[in-house]
Amino acid sequence: MNRCQSARLRHLSEYLHRTGLKFTFELLVPAERAELEELHGDQRAYDRSRRPRHMVDAIHALQDAGVEPDVWKIEGLDRTEDCAAVVAAARRAGRAGVGCIILGRGEDEAKVESWLSTAAGVPGFIGFAVGRTTFWNALVGWRDGRTTPETAIAEVARRYTRWCQLFAHRAADR
Repeated sequence: MNRCQSARLRHLSEYLHRTGLKFTFELLVPAERAELEELHGDQRAYDRSRRPRHMVDAIHALQDAGVEPDVWKIEGLDRTEDCAAVVAAARRAGRAGVGCIILGRGEDEAKVESWLSTAAGVPGFIGFAVGRTTFWNALVGWRDGRTTPETAIAEVARRYTRWCQLFAHRAADR
């Protein structure tokens, strides 16, 4: 299955680069059932102790299969050294122009702020893609009639502005 998917992704990658289009790849590395059982169902323990290494291995395997994203969309990471390892993997063997962006994974604001702050401090992280944490609660509140459209818009704007300011401030400190 992985070989088949990698071959398809290689063809897509080649096509996009041949036509001058950029390739963004969202790398999701969920825990396998056996790993999660070893960790007594602790998703956070998996995220800290195993997912970073799996991400690096997956990037290497995809690159070795000819998959060449311009931007890797990466699940949030808790440690600077894990962010640096992911960037090193994404940029290995002459891929200096490749960037990474952080995903919010639908986490709460505090977790997203932590991930953005950590990633923004690492050269090679060029931005973020935080969707659900930015807009979900505001949209659900509006849909359910608990808030006005103006209030929902203001909440989405507040969160997105916060992410931008946090990332830009931290990236400026590199």
